[in-house]
Amino acid sequence: MTALQTKSAADPSVLRDCHPLVHAIGFAAFNQLNSVSEAMIDGADWCTSGYYHGVFEGAFTQTDDPIALMQTVCVSQPDHTFRDWQCHHGIGHGLMFYYENDLPAATDACHRFPDSFQSEACINGMFMENFVADGIVHKAPYRQAENPLYPCAEQAEADQAHCYATAAHYFLTLYPNAYADGFKWCKEAGTQEANCVRGIASRAMRDQLAHPEVVEALCRQAGDFEPWCIIGMTSVYLSHIGNSSTGDAFCASLSLSHQVPCLLELEDFRTTYESI
Repeated sequence: MTALQTKSAADPSVLRDCHPLVHAIGFAAFNQLNSVSEAMIDGADWCTSGYYHGVFEGAFTQTDDPIALMQTVCVSQPDHTFRDWQCHHGIGHGLMFYYENDLPAATDACHRFPDSFQSEACINGMFMENFVADGIVHKAPYRQAENPLYPCAEQAEADQAHCYATAAHYFLTLYPNAYADGFKWCKEAGTQEANCVRGIASRAMRDQLAHPEVVEALCRQAGDFEPWCIIGMTSVYLSHIGNSSTGDAFCASLSLSHQVPCLLELEDFRTTYESI
């Protein structure tokens, strides 16, 4: 992990791809140690906690009882913190590995959490796995290249925001760097257009972590949803570092008209994950 962080500081291409890379490192760590608790010791929140997500993917491929595992694997995390969210987000990834991308089965499992914070995090990770699976080794029956928004309209209303935001990542996998086209495509999301735009911005920020000014410029093409674009890029910035310590400076670096949505997202991050 330390070597990857060092390399990413010097190579923007490594920084851009750090999330799937740390997923793979976490997956390998679990397979080597065969223990979630031991694998977690060497982890970090860096790069949107991808290491932990990979650990859970490894754990869920080897369990015989995913429901029992999901109820115990995050108990050591303080409730309603960033680490708690990422832990349950990782469970969503893991459930999709266990159920071989059977979205309804994973959805049912995520909704077994009585705490809506944990359930939402699980749903978010589940949809992310649905839309980023390679589709070859890890089949993805619940997505369609000809209709990248599928199956979002069929989901429960409470789950749709997470689906539409992550479907945007799939669109940009199909059409790399087509961010402006993505904003236009998001009109097909109807009442969920804002979340779709937020998803396009999130992916753009992941692609351009070393150059947030590029993403800010892209947001000017988002029309009425420009503030949602800024919210999306800010969310990824904060998730990448795993805390809000440099959030104020980040918002101050943006143009004046963009500082308000940035600060709103920063305040939401602090209220949601750091208010304990």
